[in-house]
Amino acid sequence: MRNPNSLTSGETVSEATLSGVLGDALQRLAGLDRAFTSPEAAERGVSARTLERLVHAQAIWRVAHGVYVPGAMLPDARTYIAEAALRFPGAVICLRDAAKLHGLTTEDREEATLAMSAEFRPRPARLGNAVDGFKPVRWMRWTAKSLKEGISTETVHGVQIQVTNPTRTVIDYFRYGDDGNGRGGSRTLFDRSEVVSVLDRYLDGRDRDPALMKMAADFKIRDVIAPLIEGRRSLTSR
Repeated sequence: MRNPNSLTSGETVSEATLSGVLGDALQRLAGLDRAFTSPEAAERGVSARTLERLVHAQAIWRVAHGVYVPGAMLPDARTYIAEAALRFPGAVICLRDAAKLHGLTTEDREEATLAMSAEFRPRPARLGNAVDGFKPVRWMRWTAKSLKEGISTETVHGVQIQVTNPTRTVIDYFRYGDDGNGRGGSRTLFDRSEVVSVLDRYLDGRDRDPALMKMAADFKIRDVIAPLIEGRRSLTSR
């Protein structure tokens, strides 16, 4: 398959360049101007075999098993997030994956982190593909409150995703990070330096953020965040 990076943005294979079955299939998929699954294609009368032929013709890209994007929509570092939303409806993108989306970290992780309800029974899963690499899924099971507060809807590759907003993402870094007193325990996912770095990027020079402190109180971690905020305020006031 042609390397997607060799395409320019917006370049695609048109129906006119494909004959017969493939041209018809591409027309049937024209309404899917986003990432889509093979069952969605089947609903439009496009079989799995025809999808493979379209991939071979570089008319669409296969980004994961059973997940495709239109030819003009080049796969990128966020494609696995659209895949997660398609494969696991109701999942919330969180922690480092959310922080990267919001520009709060440049750190990468070999796994993807998705939150589901406390009733959800996790099963091994991975996102991505053999060419670009797989990301195993780390499942977080949250309460109903945690799945609502600070959750926003965004669009990635035309797919609506649920993701923690920037404020909630910072809160979660403190919830699952080293608090500096060794109280993180077995659920610690981030060291202290990464937690502080995410906070610094979020505040971006400000010495206070009422929304952050209110949410910290809601999640009962105000006493963990407040000393850091006060310390920053003292430094900036000198």
